[in-house]
Amino acid sequence: MSSMPRIDLNCDMGESFGAYEMGHDEAVLDHVSSANIACGFHAGDPRTMHRTVKMALDRGVAIGAHPGLPDLQGFGRRNMTLSRAEAYDCVIYQVGALSGFAQALGGKLTTPALGSDWEWHTFRTDGGAPADPNDFIRLKVEEVP
Repeated sequence: MSSMPRIDLNCDMGESFGAYEMGHDEAVLDHVSSANIACGFHAGDPRTMHRTVKMALDRGVAIGAHPGLPDLQGFGRRNMTLSRAEAYDCVIYQVGALSGFAQALGGKLTTPALGSDWEWHTFRTDGGAPADPNDFIRLKVEEVP
């Protein structure tokens, strides 16, 4: 007898910041198995990250980091030129911040998930060739101090 395949129903969330409420995170968390939580550069803020991580952990929802380009006003959608080192540092900074909230609340992160802002919009390496977003997807959360 074979076991049923498991499907991970995932959602990007935690995109509210300051006075701006985005999405219906609390209601959606009752229907997903994992959540990619915005880490503050393209959306989200520390208070929203804290609340969203707590709500996910309370429901047994796996937590993934959703880092973005440093473009809060443009929701990470505007074209940017970043060196490979700058892009890497942006990802490490954001994943580290969300990991800190998860650890403080007794949880841990799954792998980071880069959004379409990284994949579809321009950011370039020091040499001018398109950077490979998969380099950042391969980051292991356990390696983040």
